Order: sequence, then C-alpha cells, then structure tokens
Amino acid sequence: MAQASKTVKAFAALQAGQTVSHWEFPAPELTPHMIAVDVTHCGICHSDIHMMGDEWRGDTGGSPTTFPLVPGHEVIGTVSALGSAVTGFKVGQRVGFGAQGSSCHECALCAKGHEHNCTKFGGLYDPNHGGYAAHIRADSRFCFAIPDEIPSAHVAPLMCAGVTVFTPLATHLLPPGSRVGIVGIGGLGHLALQFANKMGYHVTAISTSPSKEAEARSLGAHAFLNSSDAAQMKAHGNAFPLIIYTASGNIDWNAYMGLVAPEGKFVVCGLPEAKIQVSPMYLIGGSKTIVGSLVGGTKAIKEMLAFSALHGVRPMIEEVEVGHGADADKVNAALTRVRENKARYRCVMKYRV
Repeated sequence: MAQASKTVKAFAALQAGQTVSHWEFPAPELTPHMIAVDVTHCGICHSDIHMMGDEWRGDTGGSPTTFPLVPGHEVIGTVSALGSAVTGFKVGQRVGFGAQGSSCHECALCAKGHEHNCTKFGGLYDPNHGGYAAHIRADSRFCFAIPDEIPSAHVAPLMCAGVTVFTPLATHLLPPGSRVGIVGIGGLGHLALQFANKMGYHVTAISTSPSKEAEARSLGAHAFLNSSDAAQMKAHGNAFPLIIYTASGNIDWNAYMGLVAPEGKFVVCGLPEAKIQVSPMYLIGGSKTIVGSLVGGTKAIKEMLAFSALHGVRPMIEEVEVGHGADADKVNAALTRVRENKARYRCVMKYRV
C-alpha cells in the first residue's frame, strides 16, 4: 500500500548541542521494505544525548552525527501504510522499533538473527530520522509486533534498554540459581535486575549508593553489594560467574574483575567515559573474560518482548505528554533529567492526538 508524501512535525537537534527545537521534514518515499508508523510514544535514551552532542566521533569507535538530527529509537506507534514487499504487518497494528534500522541481510550473523553484530549495522536514525516525531518510516525487517499485555509507555524503553540487558543474560546462560551481579541501578540496571531474577538466578545488585538497596531488592535483587566498601568487595572475591555492567561511571576495573569467578565473564553494556584499564593478571588468573554487548538482534528482541509479557518485566518510567509541533521545552526538560541521571528510571514521551 502506497502513501502520499507528507510533512512530518518533529523535535530535532539542529546542530551539536543539548537541546531540540521544533522542526519539519518531508517523509521519505515508502520503498518496498519500508513501513510507515504514526508515533504515539518514544523513550528518551542516553544514547540520544550522546548523538545530539556529537560525542561519538574520533577514537570513540563511533561516527560523527549528521544534523539536523531527529533522535529516538524506543519508538511505539500504529502502522499507517506498508511498502509493497512488507509482510507480517497490517494497517492499524501496534508496533515498535529499537536502536537498529538496517544491516546487510546477507551474512551469517544476519541469517541467525544477530543483525546487531553485522558489520553493516545501521542505526534507526542518523542519517534517517527517529521517533521524536509524529511519523516514522523505516525498514519493516526491524519493526516488531507489540504484545497486548504491555502498555505502550512501558514497552518503549524495552525496545533499547530492555534488549540491551536481556541479550547478555540470554547469551551467557548459566544453571538456575547461579550468582549474577548487576552493576548499576539505573535505566539499564533496574531492568537487568528484573530479567535476571525471572531467569532464576541469585541476583546481587552492585552499587556505590547504599540508599538504593531497598529499591534494588524490590526489583528482584536477592543481595546488595556496596562497591564503595572495600571489605564487602573483598568478601565477594571470585563470587560471580557473570556480571553485567550497566553503569556509565568510571570504575576500578581491577577491583571489579576481582569479583568475577574463575572462567567467568564481565559483560560491558554501559558506556564509561574513561577507557577500560585492567591489569592482565586479573584476566589471566582464573581465565576471566571482559565481553562487550550491543543491544540485540531481531531474534533477541522478539524473545525479550515475549519474556517481558509473560513475566511482567516493566521499566519504571516518567511519562512526558507533548504535542506534535509543541512542547519542545518539556522534551528539553526531560533530556536534562536523563543527562543528569535524575530520571527514575526512563523518560517516555507520549504524543497528544
């Protein structure tokens, strides 16, 4: 089904910086594999802020940002039109997009649903436009049906934050009851605690903030480790076959690798500002591994959505109601809360009809 060209109202970063403004752009042509979606909700991810600030250029391993930039890769909405080659979706259906918008669709990784590791990985936005907009058109092969059990405002953060922590837990499987450590109780960590608990692990929340212990336990932690306490860190030496690092702060890598059990893994999901620096002996002794993990492929996203629907995994959100072409100040206020780590724990825009 084709759809006539339309002008899209959006919130865009017009140049490198920390705020968005009202902006309009022509919707791209609806090519055969593209799906057109009217956006109802979009989560605000810290990655949006990095992209708006053009912070991933140079030796970071990322790429320069293209401006104007319409961010947003935690997108929920309703299908309004389908390209000629699109299958499995229908007009009026509730769907979602995550961080990825393209891959080669030809390599072995793509063939097994690991498109997130394809060397031709392309983000949902930049140079295309994301979900801080009334309408989005993107590759239907990275579009997902949303389970009825999960409200739109709560499923939006799952499309990026949720799959980011679900993927390493599902990839590096352990026997039930195994000890798993979750570093950081924030936008990623509060979801990781829930997933790990529902997968049957003995979960320890690891944080520099003792005040978060009660909340961590309410989210699924069985134990709490204050990483600012040297005695507690020493007492948990070699204790965890798997640790998921979800924070963005800089840490003492030797101390944290000391927590990893022999032949265990320390999975990096968060993006610390400083480079990883660890003594080789903390890797050689016990044959320990530091592993990276980037979002998740189509297979993981489908499994994550089904798991969340079945087990009641839900993000804690702050909902911000905005109008199309209005309320840029509200969006910028929410971006500030996320940037300053004041959001508890994900901000989600809800667009007024």
